[in-house]
Amino acid sequence: MLKYCLAAVLAVAGLASPALAQDDPEPFTGPKVEAVAGTDGGLILGGGATNLVGLKFGDFFLSSGQHLAGYDGQPIDVAGYEFETEVSQAVFKGSIALTYGGIGQSAYFQGGIIYTDFLKDAGVDNYVTPFAGLGLKLGRGVVRLGYSADLADDFTIHRGEVELRLAM
Repeated sequence: MLKYCLAAVLAVAGLASPALAQDDPEPFTGPKVEAVAGTDGGLILGGGATNLVGLKFGDFFLSSGQHLAGYDGQPIDVAGYEFETEVSQAVFKGSIALTYGGIGQSAYFQGGIIYTDFLKDAGVDNYVTPFAGLGLKLGRGVVRLGYSADLADDFTIHRGEVELRLAM
């Protein structure tokens, strides 16, 4: 199987922080969102292309994907205030995954690893993301419970994941 996908990204980045007012008589009832001095944001435009190659053997599916994308910040003007990001980045991702679909009629297990490389200067040059999860096909959708981590020299992020995908 050979599958190609083109994607485009449009994002508006902004910054607001939950802050508690100093004279709030009930400071623990919940955060209030206040604009922060030096608020920054802007418009991020981007796009990319993805390649996926897979091989099915028995109840197993081995896949490898590659993704190349670019993102660039564009200034925006709102009510006389100009917001501009300094985003200008190209990103490569390469992955390999193994899916086992022999768990009953609709359950599967998937595990793999993704390598991410920032092609321009960045705070982190690259990182790897191991992942694993158990999924259940429900009609035209999937519910998946999983784990993943982003691992680099200077940081580690661990995530538990609950995913719901619906096909139209």
